[in-house]
Amino acid sequence: MDFSWNQFSGNIPATIGGAPSLNYLSLSHNKLEGPIPQSLGSLKGLEFLDMSNNNLSGKIPKPLESLRYLRYFNISFSKLEGEVPTGGPFLNFTDQSYLQNDGICGAPRFKVRPCQTSTTQQSGSRNIAFLKFTLPLIVAATLLLGIAIFMKRSGNKKIRLTQEDTLLCALRRLAMDCSRNSPVERIDMEDVLNRLYKIKTLFLEQCHDIDTEVNNYVV
Repeated sequence: MDFSWNQFSGNIPATIGGAPSLNYLSLSHNKLEGPIPQSLGSLKGLEFLDMSNNNLSGKIPKPLESLRYLRYFNISFSKLEGEVPTGGPFLNFTDQSYLQNDGICGAPRFKVRPCQTSTTQQSGSRNIAFLKFTLPLIVAATLLLGIAIFMKRSGNKKIRLTQEDTLLCALRRLAMDCSRNSPVERIDMEDVLNRLYKIKTLFLEQCHDIDTEVNNYVV
């Protein structure tokens, strides 16, 4: 059946899979949308399937791998996504079957983007865990070291730092929130950065006060 170059719109009906003797089906150059019906996998005698130049979306149905007689397959110029099937007749198709479907991924020979592997996903999960749990601990350790150095240097000065207690208290509290025993209770990096920005502002204000006091002391 050739329904190409018409003005058909809407979804491809699932009932199309009720014609198992069908061996030729062209729906190209229409305005069809929605997913490719899983029922197409029931057309066991299908040899030619062209659904190119439509607005189809979703993934390529896995049941199509069972179409052992399928010799021609084209879904180019649509909005499909997901991995290109690798079984059955899909072993013989080329990149010409999948042109201009930006969401599709698969083997390099199809000239589409590579699919995200489980290794890549695990790596992404590890990066998120690092940012959420490990990095705050590093920030906490750095803050504690900074506090110790700051207190030592301040202890050697005869100048009174009017906002020292406030600054040290803010740093200690941030360090404690970053290093709580339960990872769930630790603050995330967005909160760390927001609070560090506030502490930096306080520190700059204090530095200005110190410079003023030092100038007065020297004079």
